[in-house]
Amino acid sequence: MCAIYAWMRQLDDLADDALSPASARTAIESWRARTHRAFSSQDLSEEFQDGLWPALSETVHRYAIPHEHFDEIVEGALMDQEITRYETFEDLYRYCYRVASMVGLVCLRVFEYKDPQAEKTGEWLGIAFQLTNILRDMREDAGRGRLYIPLEDLRRHGVSENDLLEFRWNTQVHDLLMSFGKRAEEYYVRARPIVDMVSGEARPTLQIMTEIYHGILLQVKKRDFRVFEHRAQLPAWKKLFIVAKHQFRFST
Repeated sequence: MCAIYAWMRQLDDLADDALSPASARTAIESWRARTHRAFSSQDLSEEFQDGLWPALSETVHRYAIPHEHFDEIVEGALMDQEITRYETFEDLYRYCYRVASMVGLVCLRVFEYKDPQAEKTGEWLGIAFQLTNILRDMREDAGRGRLYIPLEDLRRHGVSENDLLEFRWNTQVHDLLMSFGKRAEEYYVRARPIVDMVSGEARPTLQIMTEIYHGILLQVKKRDFRVFEHRAQLPAWKKLFIVAKHQFRFST
């Protein structure tokens, strides 16, 4: 998991820290090519001095993680350099699938599962996580000119792009965000069986991740979806409580 996280963290940094979308695309494509070489190379001693690559390559081999999963995650990072609006939820779903569900499917291989339905359920959990991220980060994303809520939803609720870009608060914006939050909640409900589908050793980790992300969504609801005023987050004590609770639950 450390190797997987390190690869994804580096990809995120390449996307976020670049001076322009063009330089980000160049860096991301270079990272993709290097990843391909690492997965296909029999000897990682020369080009890949960073310890990440042997660890990642060994992990991918041991858990039979499809290389295509990493390509999909890269495609999601590229989408963030090229797309700032999504017309329909189907369009947004494709983005969420790449940047979140595919991350989950990579992790599920490490968590180990036998039920083939675990992959679809894991996909839904990734969607729930990413929709939560979108609500939490709306002010920051709007400040960068990015709107992830589908334009068809804006029109349905009588909200303009400028309402969101200029952080306006009115009944229409409230109803739009509440509807989006309900959609995220639906995916948490769909994904609920996933914990019982993975190995017993992995269940505390998966339950902890889910409860923390779901807790962020509950914080957004508690603040009546006023995401332009507050960035929802769980306090450290709450996270520690969740960790302790599930470690104890699964150890007894």
